[in-house]
Amino acid sequence: MKKIFNGTTLMLLTCMIWGSNFVFAKMALSGTSPYMYNFLRYGIGSIILIIIFKDHLKNLNRDLIKDSLLLAIFTFISSTLFTLALKELPASEVGAYRAIQVPLIPFIAHFILKEKLSLKNVFAAIMAFIGLVILNYTGSGFNMSYSVLLVLLSALFYSLYIVFTERDVNKEDAMALAIVQSSLIAIFGLIAVVSRGELSTISSITNYSLIGILTSAFLVNSLSYVTQCMAQQRISASDTGIISSTSPLFSILLAVILLGETLTINQAIGSAIIISSVMVANSHFEFHRKHIKHH
Repeated sequence: MKKIFNGTTLMLLTCMIWGSNFVFAKMALSGTSPYMYNFLRYGIGSIILIIIFKDHLKNLNRDLIKDSLLLAIFTFISSTLFTLALKELPASEVGAYRAIQVPLIPFIAHFILKEKLSLKNVFAAIMAFIGLVILNYTGSGFNMSYSVLLVLLSALFYSLYIVFTERDVNKEDAMALAIVQSSLIAIFGLIAVVSRGELSTISSITNYSLIGILTSAFLVNSLSYVTQCMAQQRISASDTGIISSTSPLFSILLAVILLGETLTINQAIGSAIIISSVMVANSHFEFHRKHIKHH
């Protein structure tokens, strides 16, 4: 019981950290660009990971670096789209939209890894779509902004990252993969910052923004790796999936509590349906077709 409790607590802490990323990113973006934020967040996070897990660097090889490159490209695109949207949208709203990636993943895995789709997956996807429609419904009808589209594209690329990670993580050292991937994203971020002529703006980052960057780098890019690994050593993969469903809920709650954001009725209902779709997608429950005898 103690072992399960500790694992559950650690996984809930991990989900809270993931959810807090939307809040800290919003803080960081108040005083810097999305490109500078990603460069500093992943750069500092990489340094922390290397210090903590330096022993894993001995497992570096050509295949691991090649796999890390693809994962880093997916994550960099996803993170860039996410932060560009977060610059314009409330963190609570972005948290709900990003949760759509969970019911989306089985469909991408079906097409790429040829994994079988279940009725549960289809039902969760339909729920997520209904939630998306409600979130974007106004008095004049369905209206999806450019920023919302960026978040959805971010969710798509992060889903690709998850699917390809599932393919690669069992054949490589997971922590070495994370270190190389994070370092490559930092390099991509630096290239983006330099090419946009933003490198000189690093000296004008506000203290409030810097708190968001440093907290995000330490908690999301470093500590969450540790707590997730510790949690998954103590609880099953299925339990991990169910508990991880709370991440979008934490993102909304923390945005409301820490940033003072409010939700409209449509946003509350739409977010609730999307979060429910995540829970369905990660649940043990499965639909079964009844066998019908033909006479």
